[in-house]
Amino acid sequence: MWVMAPDSNAPLMFYVFGAFCNLIALTCVTRGRGRKFVGSVIGLALFLVSLGYVYSQIAAGPIDSGSTALPSVINSLLFFIAFGIPGITYTLKARFGWEAGKQ
Repeated sequence: MWVMAPDSNAPLMFYVFGAFCNLIALTCVTRGRGRKFVGSVIGLALFLVSLGYVYSQIAAGPIDSGSTALPSVINSLLFFIAFGIPGITYTLKARFGWEAGKQ
């Protein structure tokens, strides 16, 4: 993604997605507190993106697009259920690597 970014019309999105993929890879090779922190960042990002998607579709999107490939309120809610809720659930459980009562 980072190699393709300079030649694209929207390089920022390529860089952001590349960084997201690198965070996933980092989670795979770290352990303990570091893994929980990076995993929490990923979970929070998924929650925020899915919440933004739902908001954008409620504000200006169709209720049903007739396709799972096109944006709609129904598709955004399914995305929120599939990615947003598990993302925030993990983030709240892992607490960015901070254990209760420890600092």
